[in-house]
Amino acid sequence: MLRDLRSGDAVGVVDLDDLRGINARLGHQGGDEVIRAIAQYLVDSVRTNDVVARLGGDEFVMVLRDAGDDALALVARIVAEWNDAHPDATFSAGATVHRDGDPEATLRAADTALYTAKRAGRARATLVSVPAQDASAAAGF
Repeated sequence: MLRDLRSGDAVGVVDLDDLRGINARLGHQGGDEVIRAIAQYLVDSVRTNDVVARLGGDEFVMVLRDAGDDALALVARIVAEWNDAHPDATFSAGATVHRDGDPEATLRAADTALYTAKRAGRARATLVSVPAQDASAAAGF
């Protein structure tokens, strides 16, 4: 999926907030049901040409094709609509826009944005830029 990234595509990383607490309240089967519900919600919330995949556990990645400057608004809408409807099972997201260079650096930047969102209080979205050294290193500079 990352090999097909084009400049202007956004990468979002989504992680369920407090899965341990959800499992404590609902049991592991209930936690699994929440993960499946979020997966379906993400698939239903993106456009036809976008891609959603599970990274593992309660973490997902979204590739939003040609999102460009609209990336934060798209990811924030996806986060807010779920979290408003499910205040007991929220998730956070981080995103970045791919600007050529190393797709792995883009994924790392989105993951960094996710943890920035979590440190800022969870149940929110954050957008960051890919660090210049990662982009230039991937381009061979």
